[in-house]
Amino acid sequence: MAPPHAIMVAEKPAVAKAIARVLAPGCRRRGTDAQYVGIYEFECHIGQTLYRVSLTSVCGHIMDWDFEDQYQNWRRVPPGALFTAPLVHKSKGDNDRKIKNVIQRAAKGCKLLLIATDNDREGENIGFEIIELCRAVNKRIVPKRMLFSALSPSDINTALANLSDPDQRQSDACVARQQLDFRIGCLFTRYQTMRFQDMFPSSIQKNVVSYGPCQLPTLGFIVERYRERERFEPEALWRLTAVHNHTEDGVERRVDFQWKRGRVFDEGVCQVFKDMCEEAGSATVTRVSGIPRQKWRPCGLTTTEMQKIASRRYKISPADSLSVAESLYQKGFISYPRTETDSFNPSIDLARLVQEQADNPDWGEFARSLLPPSGSIAPRNGKQSDEAHPPIHPTKKLVGQFDQRQRQIYDLVCRHFLACCSRNARGHETQVEITMATEKFTAKGLAISDSGYLEVYSNYDSWRGKMIPNYTQGQQITPEVQMQDGETTAPKLLSESDLLSLMSKYEIGTDATMAEHIRTIQSRNYVDLTSAREFVPTTLGIGLVNGYDAMSFPTSVSRPDLRRSMEADLKRICAGECTKDHIIAEHISRYEQVYSILTREIDRMDSALEEQFGPREGQPRGTWGHFTPQQPPPSPPPSGPPAPPGPPGFPPAPSTSGAHSTTTHHLQHPPSTSSSAAAA
Repeated sequence: MAPPHAIMVAEKPAVAKAIARVLAPGCRRRGTDAQYVGIYEFECHIGQTLYRVSLTSVCGHIMDWDFEDQYQNWRRVPPGALFTAPLVHKSKGDNDRKIKNVIQRAAKGCKLLLIATDNDREGENIGFEIIELCRAVNKRIVPKRMLFSALSPSDINTALANLSDPDQRQSDACVARQQLDFRIGCLFTRYQTMRFQDMFPSSIQKNVVSYGPCQLPTLGFIVERYRERERFEPEALWRLTAVHNHTEDGVERRVDFQWKRGRVFDEGVCQVFKDMCEEAGSATVTRVSGIPRQKWRPCGLTTTEMQKIASRRYKISPADSLSVAESLYQKGFISYPRTETDSFNPSIDLARLVQEQADNPDWGEFARSLLPPSGSIAPRNGKQSDEAHPPIHPTKKLVGQFDQRQRQIYDLVCRHFLACCSRNARGHETQVEITMATEKFTAKGLAISDSGYLEVYSNYDSWRGKMIPNYTQGQQITPEVQMQDGETTAPKLLSESDLLSLMSKYEIGTDATMAEHIRTIQSRNYVDLTSAREFVPTTLGIGLVNGYDAMSFPTSVSRPDLRRSMEADLKRICAGECTKDHIIAEHISRYEQVYSILTREIDRMDSALEEQFGPREGQPRGTWGHFTPQQPPPSPPPSGPPAPPGPPGFPPAPSTSGAHSTTTHHLQHPPSTSSSAAAA
């Protein structure tokens, strides 16, 4: 009797290839009509049953949301109509239709559907797209989920032995985000683009002026920091330093004692303190103390932390570092790189992972020092968890040809993993306080006794020792008092690392999407990236944020509050506290209110852009008047916690007058996009 048939579908062709190498080494790939997608056929046990398996893949999402044909014409359809326009779920393109046919042909007659997509919301939703396709031709097929975080033999075999049911709630949360971002993005993008193309044709030309619930707060962070720099006025300051040159064992050392007052903003006052110290002539050592210090090793590596370090150390953009990490994951060298988890589950065999690195010529000796019997593996665990994936870690040694960026990201992942599993750096800090007249000065020295994790992680972190002489309490010394002048410095523009930190703090996007939001505002030419990898807003970027900030929204749309609330509601869907349809209706109602205010106060946006571009060159051809919401906001669901309040301490939206309207770099023109496209 022939074994029953199962179809296994991975999220990407490279993942399907890696799974085939684990489950059926030497299995040959059969080509299909779909580009990149093949089929691997083999037999393997699933539970106690031997199955004939057809393993294939998709190329990410194969279905996309769009409006019906009658809503496609931007000029004929009022943007406000898109709040209620029906959405259709359809194949994204010709190759996706071919992939659909490959899956449906393979699914006919199958008893079991094994979904081997990524273990996150997007992967869960892609899994339900695959279920929909398969059940269209085989209603009796049973879907099961393979959950894995690495493409190693142990992870794949464990996933196959522990199949679970697909998670409808995770998929629903993904659908809610997709529909809201698509509907809101298209609506506001159409309104902005048509109006400002008509009014400022020389500056905007035919470029899309896109809006997205994540785009605008991301841009808002950059513009707010730019405004802080524009408003900043340097202030002169003065400080004192007591310099003691000390000779010990024939070696002369300079010790700079820092003034405990720090700085003053009046030169005459500083001069009076200096004169008092000089009149005293000598200083008395009034306190000598020593305390043990340690520098903590890093927690497990998350996506955001990897992107921040890669940007600082290698000048690799967040989107590119994630792309490189995904290529290493698909080849089986590192674990899944989209994760918010910074702690290792005790079930993970860390000793085996460390042993994999024991032969590496760069860090093999350090890896061996962690292994028993002489060493110990004690990872420092953080408090974050996405309940899906472990921290990013290496799964096997790097073998083969790789480009520079792949080697750099692999180096970062390996060294961070070994550092996390190591020990803190330790040292002894000496603090010396001297008194001269009425003024106190302090100096610190640090002797490092154990470099700990820094032995392997010095490319990415540092802790420098500083030797100072041995002082005793009551000792008299004669330092030279020096007065230095300076001025306060403006806050720096946001770097890629800074921006990722703010987005993570205020929950703008997820670890998997933050890099895309940054790339979107760059491609729209709302911001430029300097050679120092700092963001500067363009005239259009400043004009948009100034315009939105000038309006009377109850909750600012250029701040993180609205998006943060949406992300919290998506988590509530995942937890079963509310339904997808309720959250969609609630946030559509909120944005109807936003759009109503936008259309009523659009002259404020016009003025903000005129401050950047100069006088308008034309008039908008179709405004469709003031939009009035059709429905009152829905009442909250009967259960579940309320949405969180806005982030505490975030600065209020400033006005658009004064320094805020200062013109910056000239607008560069982004490529145009399809009529219905709008990024989140």
